[in-house]
Amino acid sequence: MSFHSQIPHDVVYAAAPEKHHVEASDASTWQNHHHQHQQQQQQLDFLHLHSGGGSEPSTSAGGVAEEGTWQSARHKAEILAHPLYEQLLSAHVACLRIATPVDQLPRIDAQLARAQEVVAKYSALGAGSQMLLNDDKELDHFMTRYVLLLCSFKEQLQQHVRVHAMEAVVACWELEQSLQSLTGVSPGEGTGATMSDDDDDQVDSDTNIYDGSMDGPDSMGFGPLVPTESERSLMERVRQELKHELKQGYKEKLRT
Repeated sequence: MSFHSQIPHDVVYAAAPEKHHVEASDASTWQNHHHQHQQQQQQLDFLHLHSGGGSEPSTSAGGVAEEGTWQSARHKAEILAHPLYEQLLSAHVACLRIATPVDQLPRIDAQLARAQEVVAKYSALGAGSQMLLNDDKELDHFMTRYVLLLCSFKEQLQQHVRVHAMEAVVACWELEQSLQSLTGVSPGEGTGATMSDDDDDQVDSDTNIYDGSMDGPDSMGFGPLVPTESERSLMERVRQELKHELKQGYKEKLRT
C-alpha cells in the first residue's frame, strides 16, 4: 500500500525539475533570439544610414521585407569578404572594358573609385557577427564558377571584336575597290591607306596620277580623263559619306 502511494510523489518530484529545466531553456532560447534580432536590426539601420536611405533608423519589429533585406545584405557581405572577390571584380571589369565604347570608359573608372566605399560599408555590417563562415562550400563553389564564367566570357568578347574588326577592314577595302572602279580614282599605291582621316588630302593629289598629255580627248572620244572640279568635289563628298557610314556602323557593332 505504501509502495503505491509513493509512486505519484516520485513522479511529481521527478517531473518538477524537468519542467523547470524546459522553462529555463525556453527563456534562454528566447533571449538569444531576441538578442540576435536586435543585432540584425542595428546592422540593418547602419546599412540604411550609409546607403542614403534617410536619417531615421527603422523601427519595424520584423516582417518578410525586413528579413529579405537582411538576407540580401548578409549575402553581399559574404561575397565581399570572400578571398576570390578581388579576382571576381577584375574579371567583371575586364568584360565591361571590352564591350564598352572608348568614350564611356571613364564611367567604369569612376565606379571603381567608389568600390572601397561599398566594401567598407558591408564590412562594417558584418563586423562583430558570426555570419561570415570561412568554410561555406556553397559560396566557394559559386565564386569559383562565376570567376571561370567571366574569364570565358571575356575570351568570347575578344574574339567577337576581332572578327568584326576584320570584317570592317575587308568592307573598307571592298568599298575602295568599288569606288576606284566607278570613278577611276585610286587611294594611292604602296601607301596602305584605308578610309581613315589621313585620306582627307588624298583627293588633292589624285590628279598627279594622270599624265599631262591626257588632258585632251581620249582615244574613244569620251572627253578628258582628268576629273573636273565638280567631279572631284562629288568624289570627295561620296568618300566622306562612305567613311562616316563605315565608322558609325563599326561603332554600332562594337556596342552590340
